[in-house]
Amino acid sequence: MKQSRAKAAPGAVAMWVPNLSLSRAAALAVPLGQPYHQAISDKLVGLLKRAGKRRARAAVQAYLERQEHDILAADYPDGWADQILSNDGVSMLVMSGDPEAVEPADAELAKEALDEDRDEIDLEAFLSMAPSDHSLD
Repeated sequence: MKQSRAKAAPGAVAMWVPNLSLSRAAALAVPLGQPYHQAISDKLVGLLKRAGKRRARAAVQAYLERQEHDILAADYPDGWADQILSNDGVSMLVMSGDPEAVEPADAELAKEALDEDRDEIDLEAFLSMAPSDHSLD
């Protein structure tokens, strides 16, 4: 399958960027070279660490209220990431960017998504893109 590789400076990591809306493409952009789901898990762990435990707890409470207890009972940040990824809405979001399910973004979208990912995607933004528990009823 053809992979979208954003043009980058020498030595920069090649990235998978799915052909989705800009914000979703940014949220689901991950480095090539490891399995997609592992790369997403690593990205989520990074977002959790960057948020810090207190802000991460608030984001979990706001967006994943039905699984809050299970998530917060797990080890931070790796266990939290595993629990978050098992949420139906987050799982659906992640599947939408899987290289097996979607074409790669074109060069323009890839560049914009990588710029947005670097500047604007945090844990709360990532979780807000997943279908909510309420929309899955």
